[in-house]
Amino acid sequence: MNRVGLIFTAVLLLAGSIGSVSGEEKQQRFYLNPHLGAEQFERRNDFRFGALYDQFSTTRLEDFQRDTDNTAISGGFSAGVWLTDRVGLELSFGTSHGDASRKLSITTTPTFGSMTVFPAIGAPVQIGAGFSQAVVLRLPSAVFCPTCLPVRWRLDYDQNIFDIHLDARVRPWQSKDKGSWLEGVLGFAYLRVNQEFHHLANGSSEFGVGTRIDTTIDTNIDLTDNLFGGRVGTRGQYQIWSKLTLTGEAFGEFYRRKSNLTANQDISSPMILVGAGGGFGIMGNTIEYSGGVRTSDSGFVPRVSGKFRLAYDFADWGSLGVTYRFNALWNMSRPDAPTVILNVPPPVVGIATAILDHPLRIKADDRMFSHFYGLELAIKF
Repeated sequence: MNRVGLIFTAVLLLAGSIGSVSGEEKQQRFYLNPHLGAEQFERRNDFRFGALYDQFSTTRLEDFQRDTDNTAISGGFSAGVWLTDRVGLELSFGTSHGDASRKLSITTTPTFGSMTVFPAIGAPVQIGAGFSQAVVLRLPSAVFCPTCLPVRWRLDYDQNIFDIHLDARVRPWQSKDKGSWLEGVLGFAYLRVNQEFHHLANGSSEFGVGTRIDTTIDTNIDLTDNLFGGRVGTRGQYQIWSKLTLTGEAFGEFYRRKSNLTANQDISSPMILVGAGGGFGIMGNTIEYSGGVRTSDSGFVPRVSGKFRLAYDFADWGSLGVTYRFNALWNMSRPDAPTVILNVPPPVVGIATAILDHPLRIKADDRMFSHFYGLELAIKF
């Protein structure tokens, strides 16, 4: 048995002796507390994938990015049993689902020769003698491509969370009518956070008179954090009057995070940057390209959470309340997309003119806040 298990067992034994010494009548009481509401998620870091460049100055004009903040539907339950008047076991489960999307359409070029550039996340795209890790979507222009379609960019984001706790509850103090009490909680914790990014970009470019190539870039990224750890905290309840109670709790949690990222990318008819006499040129072909990335990461994640519940006892066996809960986690993972760096090439056609500052990777510097607002029903039997 590991150290956490020994501490968990010792707390139960100590609490059992407290219940025996109190001399109060022992009871076995089960309870079930379902909850449902809305949860707002806020993340510190934005997701970016692609940028707008000035072709002649190699200046990055704008990053295409969006935040992953979203409002999710959240629900779950806690269920438990009181082994004695002061000692109980509790299993709690929570889940939430949220999504968001952003669309962008660029119909005219903001500067003469500006272009949109997206990274190829897998192996460099191969087209004849030229190769690059960047794909170009030419912006519509009366000079370069009067018949080209607008560049369209879309990012869909999907988030799913599962939260599980197994706790021992120890109640060292309670009022005679049990309307007010104070307890300590120690338990095991598991958290799973899954994020899915679907990035789609398309545009076109003209090669020669009446020859237009349409390019599509379709990228899917799946990032999953599995967190295993424990938590410790306290709960308390104050009886405002006979049928109205206010309950609060505060927890500190500590996790070991294991993260896995899988990404796949399909590119149709790519236009690739190549060297062209000291400037930039574009090679294009009607080929299909696919690439993929798999990587993992691990680390330590701290978490703090709190909850408040104002409830009305409508019967001896149940109450209904409004609930607010907050969570804060640090060192969470996020997909760190590469940035395309344009270099002025030597005057030789076929030399790569675009490199990536790093491959698509996991970066463990995200911070996740959430705020839950909802209803909670408490049933005793």
